[in-house]
Amino acid sequence: MEEYLKKLTNRIPKENKGYSYITNIEISIPILCLNVNAIKRKEVGLQLAEEIIMKLIDNDITTVCDIAEIMGLEEDVVNITIGMLYVKDLIIVTSGNCILTTMGKEVLKNLKEIRLEPENISPVYINLLNGEMYTDKFNNQVDKYGKSDNVLDAKIKVDKEYINKRFTDIRDIFNEQQKIYGASNLSQAQLYKIESIEEDKIHYLNIKSGIFKSKSGEEIEISSSKHSIVNQIQSDILEQIIRGKKFKYIFRNKNTNKILLDDELRELGNYNNEYIRELVNKFNKVNKDERQKIIDEFYKIYRIERALLDNELELIIDDLVKDVKEVKVCTGRLGDVIFNDEYMLPICKSIKKGTKVCIYYNFERDIKKSKSTAEKTFPEIKDIKIIEYKERFHNTIIQFDDSFQIETSYYDIKVLDGKYITKTISTLKNIKA
Repeated sequence: MEEYLKKLTNRIPKENKGYSYITNIEISIPILCLNVNAIKRKEVGLQLAEEIIMKLIDNDITTVCDIAEIMGLEEDVVNITIGMLYVKDLIIVTSGNCILTTMGKEVLKNLKEIRLEPENISPVYINLLNGEMYTDKFNNQVDKYGKSDNVLDAKIKVDKEYINKRFTDIRDIFNEQQKIYGASNLSQAQLYKIESIEEDKIHYLNIKSGIFKSKSGEEIEISSSKHSIVNQIQSDILEQIIRGKKFKYIFRNKNTNKILLDDELRELGNYNNEYIRELVNKFNKVNKDERQKIIDEFYKIYRIERALLDNELELIIDDLVKDVKEVKVCTGRLGDVIFNDEYMLPICKSIKKGTKVCIYYNFERDIKKSKSTAEKTFPEIKDIKIIEYKERFHNTIIQFDDSFQIETSYYDIKVLDGKYITKTISTLKNIKA
């Protein structure tokens, strides 16, 4: 029971003052993976021969033969070093005399040479909604998305001009990479210039978020307790929803279920569960002894007839299915069950242990295709009896032997001045004779 409570406290939505939780949504944010080809400016110490020759030139010993004589070297050997200094723009040679350039005088003063070298800064990730740059990939950042309708449209076009405008941010990433690699001879390297960029691929940051509706109006908020980025791009998400470009399967232009008013939503959602809600809210706030009291109290009452807490459905199904031999599910549309993790994850786990499962449904547009698609995620579907039933099911009911039943009802909530979103409310019932 302690494990149940731990999972439940992590699943129920965090309180959002002035708003009521409606449902979950997965948002896919496009992230560009980029390689930046740049030039770094690096100071390195002079070679000994270079330093001696430049000091001799600075003291008016300017011909190759004089320098060779003082150093005790062949003129050909000295000529090689002078050629290198010339290429580096540290000296010039005129009328047989070597002269230090301005850069040469500066280098001799510091006894360090400034060298320009190519550098690859990679990977650089850019959030195409808010422009955030980072180098450490998020755990839920992948190269695939669940539904195309969940992928937000990019607002930022990334090209070399854009990257040059973000030179300071690229420089900060470059400096951080220098620290990570920790090579002492790179410690004074500086980002000098951006040469080009190479786009690698688009990643997607898939974030499960909650949709909340204002208790006093039709405004909504979409937020995630684990990713603050959702709050940062709130206005962009809402704009794409309102324009009807994204999440059309969630935010519909017409209602298909009974419309619930705010008072009705609160009344149905809180049916006989206020004390359970209170225990759950206290669970993580008390000491070990008090926590055990909560566990004991919760165990006595969690299977009473009541409305389930938000996001509790999967947990209670997993709990109830352990004690039964047969599970029967009745639903209007088959896809509402076989494509719903809250039902399928615990049901499929029970099938592996020998539980018999039967699903009765009214409608599915292409039953063969739906079953085939669902089997890719839940191969146990082949062991489920799936039967079309003529009598209309308005709600989804899952029954555990002749002991318990969970009925999930579907309601529509009006939001955003003319759009509708479905709210499910599940009620646990004890049907023992």
